[in-house]
Amino acid sequence: MKQIRPIVTAALCALAMFSGAAFASSHREAPAISFDPAADNTDLWAWVKPGTHDRLYVVASYNPLEEPAGGPNFHKFSDEVLYEIHISRGDSLSDLVTYQFRFKTAESADSAKRRQIIEGARSVFLAQGFDAASMGEIARKAGVSKGTLYVYFKSKEDLFEAISEEQCRMQAERLFELDPADHDVAGVLARLGSAFTTFMCNRSTSPIRTVIAIADRMPEIGRQFYESGPAVGIAKLAHYLQTQVDAGVLQVDDCEVAAAQFLDSCVSITFKPVLFNFSAPPPPERIDYVVGIAVRTFMKAYGKQ
Repeated sequence: MKQIRPIVTAALCALAMFSGAAFASSHREAPAISFDPAADNTDLWAWVKPGTHDRLYVVASYNPLEEPAGGPNFHKFSDEVLYEIHISRGDSLSDLVTYQFRFKTAESADSAKRRQIIEGARSVFLAQGFDAASMGEIARKAGVSKGTLYVYFKSKEDLFEAISEEQCRMQAERLFELDPADHDVAGVLARLGSAFTTFMCNRSTSPIRTVIAIADRMPEIGRQFYESGPAVGIAKLAHYLQTQVDAGVLQVDDCEVAAAQFLDSCVSITFKPVLFNFSAPPPPERIDYVVGIAVRTFMKAYGKQ
C-alpha cells in the first residue's frame, strides 16, 4: 500500500459570514514545496455571497506557474497527495468544516490504445521473434491501422524497447521491494532468491534471447534493457545490504558487487540452462536447494561473526 505524502492544507480564518472581502494565500512561503509542485497550494481565494452573506465560495489553485494560455496540457493532481481545505470562524482555530480531496488517475483512451498496441506487439515478438516480426503484423494483431501504430511508436525498435522497459520495471517493483528494517538478512535473501529465480526460470526467455541477439547491432536496446532490469535489481539489493552494514548486521566492502554475486549464484545453475534450451525449468525443490546454498555462502562471507 502506498504511503500518502504529506497532507496539503489550506486554512481559512476569520471568514464565515461576516466579511465580503476576498483573501489569497502568499506565494513561496514554504520553499521546500518547490520539490513537490503537485502539492503546492499556490493560491486560495474565499469570499461570501454579496448582500446575503449566507454562502461561502472557495477556489484553490495547485501547481505553480500555470496560465490559461498554457492549456490544454495542464499538470494533474497527484494520486498520492491528500488535499485539505479547513474553514474556521473568526479567530478560532477549531475547524468548523474540513474538506478532503483525493484523486485517482484513470487510464485515458490514449493510454488504453497504447496498451492495446503493446499487448499485440508482445504476442507477435514472442511468436515470431524480433527480426521476423513486422509492423504490419503487429498492427493486425493489435487491431489498429499502421497509421495509428506509427503515431504511438516510430519504429519496431522503439516498440520493443517499450515492452522490455515495462517488463523490467514490473519485475523490479514486484521482487525487489526490500524492507531495510528487516534485519533477518538470511531470511530476506532466501525469499528474494527463490522468488527471483522462480520468476526468471518460468517466464518466457524469448525477450532476453532477442535482446542478446540484437544488442550487437542495436546497442541502445541492450543498454536500456540492462539499465531498467538487472541494474535496478542489483541497485535495490545493494541498498538493502548497505542498510544492514550500517545497522551492524553485515560486514561488506562493496555492496554492489555482493548483490550481483548473490543474484548470479541463484540463477547460474537454474536459469542459464533454461535460457540456452539445455533443460526445462527446475522444480521448486531444486530452486530452494540452490538458493539455500547461495544464502549460506553469502552469510559465511559477509555475516558478522
